[in-house]
Amino acid sequence: MKKYLVIAMFAIAAFGFVGCSEDADTKADLRWQNNGGADVKEIKWVHNGSVDQSWDETTIAGNPSAYKGIYELAGTADCIDNTTGAPYTIGLTATGSTGYSTISEGGSSATITENAAATLVMDTLTAK
Repeated sequence: MKKYLVIAMFAIAAFGFVGCSEDADTKADLRWQNNGGADVKEIKWVHNGSVDQSWDETTIAGNPSAYKGIYELAGTADCIDNTTGAPYTIGLTATGSTGYSTISEGGSSATITENAAATLVMDTLTAK
């Protein structure tokens, strides 16, 4: 009987660890609304020259990406054109964007509010 009790205690503890997601220590969740006019892939949230988070899926023009956890609240946005493979800088707009504290209208930088489920709207795509 004691063995079953010990096993049950370990099982309960294991369920607690499994419930923790890989990005539980991130500062906010971020997704992209693609209003830039082209299908894009490999969206990157970049902080001080280092990629903080990336979205590998293709984000169809007019549609949002999935949410992902970010570690750095301030960053800039880059992506790749899905058809040509050309690198782009993402121009952002405050119109429709949510969960941010600052955004550079037409620029690629923003600061996300801590603990937000933020959406940044891609307004323009500028070739690098």
